[in-house]
Amino acid sequence: MKQLNNSTIPAPPLDCADVLLDAVPLVMAAIRAEFQRCRPADLNAPQFRALAFIYRHGDAPLAAIADFLGLSLSSVSKLVDHLVACGYVRREVCREDRRRVHLRLTAKAQHTLSRALAQIRERLGGMLAGLDAPALAQTTGALAHLNELFALPSA
Repeated sequence: MKQLNNSTIPAPPLDCADVLLDAVPLVMAAIRAEFQRCRPADLNAPQFRALAFIYRHGDAPLAAIADFLGLSLSSVSKLVDHLVACGYVRREVCREDRRRVHLRLTAKAQHTLSRALAQIRERLGGMLAGLDAPALAQTTGALAHLNELFALPSA
């Protein structure tokens, strides 16, 4: 992919897309490595990622978790069964629509995730510490724009 040499030159959208395609897998690999290091032994990576999704998005339906993980609904249902059995998630029937189930994190899951996310945040912060103040501000701004652009729609 084409690399941009000077970040002060405005990049056409396709050049920006090329850099995004190069950068995102590298960033995700670093995040995945930290998740692997921080996750409890009784959870595999997809289970831990599902917990993190519920933590970030609240009452996400199974379909949203399945889309996020790239798994079938039946696989995610089994995954959630394990999370319930391990005491990380509890199912609550929706009062407005008894056909819907809300997934709620238990205190155990909230503690586990907050500790893991703090460790991951520290590690990523350490990696970003090498940037000078203008580059850090520019990166933060660009990532905020990407967050808005690629945000999940509200349920």
